[in-house]
Amino acid sequence: MNILQQHHIKATFFVLGRNVAQYPHLLQQIATAGHAIGNHSWSHGYQDHNFELALTEIQQTTDIVEQYTGHKTTLFRPPGGFLDNGLVAQASAQKMVTVLWTIDDTYEGSVDLAVQNVIKNATSGGIVLMHDGGGNRELMIKALPLVISELKRQGYQLVTIPHLLNLAETHVRSGDVIDCKSPEHLN
Repeated sequence: MNILQQHHIKATFFVLGRNVAQYPHLLQQIATAGHAIGNHSWSHGYQDHNFELALTEIQQTTDIVEQYTGHKTTLFRPPGGFLDNGLVAQASAQKMVTVLWTIDDTYEGSVDLAVQNVIKNATSGGIVLMHDGGGNRELMIKALPLVISELKRQGYQLVTIPHLLNLAETHVRSGDVIDCKSPEHLN
């Protein structure tokens, strides 16, 4: 969050309910800083979820986010990007928008190679996945300021998922065509 603040960037944080329960002050800092918040399930399970388990995973996380921020999130990111284990179906039943990514930070190597991985795969409307937990994230923390600077230099506008979706919705409603070669809508 400090790097994002230094670069005047707002991001979207997809949170696990169990982490919010353990660190509610961090969720409040995220919300107070003006970042968007999405639901990433309660426990990050990849297994098949029956109706009751999927409902619990989604609803408990939605409830705890609302408890600590005062806002109900309508964004859902399925753990591991799994679309068919019951979680996405439950999120859809609750009128949530499922959000995946176009660039994954699961990258090993040097900081320079990590930066180049993001830059070479950047596209208009693209979504960069960057984890803040689940292992050593030092490489991407070092790469993040360089990624931000290079994307801005190339003319990309870095925005939250809600902002990106509103931009796309506005273009569709107005009949405009989004120029996919123009780098103005990268999150």
